[in-house]
Amino acid sequence: MPTSNSVDSGKTTIILERGKTGLGFNIKGGKDMQLFKGDNGIYVAKLKEDGAAAIDGRLKVGDKILEVNGVSLENVKHEVAVSTFVKAGGNVTMVVQPGAELIARKQHRLKEAMNDDSKSKTYAALVIAGVGIAAIAFLVYRHKHGGLF
Repeated sequence: MPTSNSVDSGKTTIILERGKTGLGFNIKGGKDMQLFKGDNGIYVAKLKEDGAAAIDGRLKVGDKILEVNGVSLENVKHEVAVSTFVKAGGNVTMVVQPGAELIARKQHRLKEAMNDDSKSKTYAALVIAGVGIAAIAFLVYRHKHGGLF
């Protein structure tokens, strides 16, 4: 029988009984297939509408799967995560972080925006420095070749 109970830090424990077609969801991510630079998480990519997870209703696309039957999925390759699910047996206990992909996506966009802002400021500083150097070069040239003004 499916059960769910909350654990610390917004994490939830979900127990699913494997159906005739398996658990009924696909995963994405992993150490070798990062969704975002520096994020090794394993996320729910798709729910099969007649699968055990969709029928149960608690697991959602974008949830991060942290653990399966006590085995951590943090910092593992994608194929290791897949293998962990394949070997998990009939009743599968998962620790998930609901909505984690959306949070990670927002954090990634914020980092990118900060990097873009930093790049823009660097570019502006270089342009200003270049204009300053050009002005000094012009003044030196004018001074050496015919007076200052």
